[in-house]
Amino acid sequence: MLHICYVVIIAALLQGTAMSFHFSPGQSHQAARAMFHRVVRGENVDEDEGLAAAPALAADAATEGEDEEEDNTALGRARRRDDESRLMSFLFRRYDDWVFPGKPLQVSFGISYQCASYDRSTHVLTSRIYQRISWIDERLVWNASDFGGLETIHVRPWRLWLPDIQLYNEADYEGCKDWINVIILNTGTVLWYPPTKFRSFCQPTGKTSAECQLTIGSWTYTTEYLALAPYKGHPPEADQFDLNQYIEDCPYEVNNVESKITETTFTEVGDPFSTLEVKFSIKARD
Repeated sequence: MLHICYVVIIAALLQGTAMSFHFSPGQSHQAARAMFHRVVRGENVDEDEGLAAAPALAADAATEGEDEEEDNTALGRARRRDDESRLMSFLFRRYDDWVFPGKPLQVSFGISYQCASYDRSTHVLTSRIYQRISWIDERLVWNASDFGGLETIHVRPWRLWLPDIQLYNEADYEGCKDWINVIILNTGTVLWYPPTKFRSFCQPTGKTSAECQLTIGSWTYTTEYLALAPYKGHPPEADQFDLNQYIEDCPYEVNNVESKITETTFTEVGDPFSTLEVKFSIKARD
């Protein structure tokens, strides 16, 4: 009996034109289905009534297309999560964040200087900055085609080795936001841009002006292990000491900037450290 019903339905579909099986604008999907079953049963259907089903079926087709697109998007997200999970396992399965990447290591370092505020009673300058730090860790290289084309990944900083760059002439320590993600490229290049507040002493040159210096370098790695280099790339036009993003509402202007990478030797250690020295003047805004 079921086979007979299927044959009748198929025959009705094939002969829909001859049986006045048409859909009209404005007819609901429910009405269209009812009309279809009436045609299958051999009942008469007015042409106007039949034409009323077209928009309902078109809407159904559009809805099905949207559902399929959403399914494809969800599937794409799921695949990316799977690729990232496999990549994380690949990179950090045997990775030891206590182990130095390999000497000699070149660390590109630069500063995006955001704002200067100065306490004239204590001569302490508070510098609000973004550090721009980049290096290569050969343990973090992968073939993007093996992981769904992934060329970059964002990782919490405590998952990998980080250079211990520090302000040497600090007045007091506030440190950086160590929760800021690290960006890793599939070439092994690591990019890290943590926001930081440096607090250092300045030499007053007037009631509203002073000469300041920042001396920055690794806290424990001598030049045998780590050498600083001028920051380059990401963005490529950035200077070693970049004032392009300086906040206009800050109370002090920054001028006469001089920066250089040199070596500093401490009596307690005896071996030289690669350091960045930045000298500049500040002056209160009018």
